[in-house]
Amino acid sequence: MSSPCELITVFCPCGALYLDSWRPSMNLSLDDFDDEYIERVSSTTCPNCKLNTRMGTLLARFENDHLRLDFEAVPKPLPVILYLARQAREQSETLAWIKDRVAQHGGAGVEKLEEILRDAHPRYDYVDYELEDIIFRWRLENEPEKL
Repeated sequence: MSSPCELITVFCPCGALYLDSWRPSMNLSLDDFDDEYIERVSSTTCPNCKLNTRMGTLLARFENDHLRLDFEAVPKPLPVILYLARQAREQSETLAWIKDRVAQHGGAGVEKLEEILRDAHPRYDYVDYELEDIIFRWRLENEPEKL
């Protein structure tokens, strides 16, 4: 069985933030995915700098009565990825990186984070609260009049 698509937020080394989807694993013996689809859900391409990054998707298929597993090495620099449907406590390093990025980019970083939260459907309470808290704390320290 193939894993379901996950909605992810990608923080590219060029500074771009964008939403994408990713499948952690695909069983090509059971699911008839074409090559274009496999490429699209096993990698991410930055809309700003066009950096294409393999996401380390596990591809499984039966060939000549043997199970073949392909797992590509993930190159560096790897974008920072926030998994929107996963628990925040499992992503503490990513959330700390986002908090630092917001602090470095100020209002522009807060606006981009707010845009990502607006565009993320359905609502993911696991990380939405953490991201909203980062925005609130930044505004409290830097723009208290807007609260």
